[in-house]
Amino acid sequence: MLNRFREAFKPLLERIAEILARLGLEPHEVSLLGLVLACLSACLFYNAPIQTIYAWYGLLFFAVSALVDALDGALARRLGKVSEKGAFLDSLIDRLVEVIIVFGLLGGMATIYPALLYIATSLIISYTRAKAEALGLEMAGIGFMERAERLIFLMIGILLWILDPSLLDYVLIIISGLNIVTIFQRTYYAIERLGRR
Repeated sequence: MLNRFREAFKPLLERIAEILARLGLEPHEVSLLGLVLACLSACLFYNAPIQTIYAWYGLLFFAVSALVDALDGALARRLGKVSEKGAFLDSLIDRLVEVIIVFGLLGGMATIYPALLYIATSLIISYTRAKAEALGLEMAGIGFMERAERLIFLMIGILLWILDPSLLDYVLIIISGLNIVTIFQRTYYAIERLGRR
């Protein structure tokens, strides 16, 4: 869904990528920076039940990590270093970030079953895309809940936790429900297209 809006932000990302290129950063360094920020965010979320301010700081690091994730590809294009190796690393780090963030939430912000349902359905969504694209299908934009949508909903859930700690579990369940719908959407799309061959 958010793919429709990415083009509007592309010039801004390109300008930031130009600055990063002048600083001498490499795409894989930016990707790893996003992973480090996610780890810091998860540590803060883990301790948020002790002091709510940690949730605010964690949310800030989480948002910056998501922004950095959008920049590594822009930087690779800017430097002419787009590669299959870079695409693999970027996809792997994307999955790691989601898992790490959820483990941070399990420190007391979220309960185990909603969190596990969220991460299981998110990983299945990613698997359906990876497998379908390995079979030659283009899957970008297929389904309600791509990674950007999941992260935005998750950030909203964390904000709601600050207002009422019981709300995050409900948000995780809602996201998981939409994830399941997305799994069916992608499965139907892939089977229908592959059946034509």
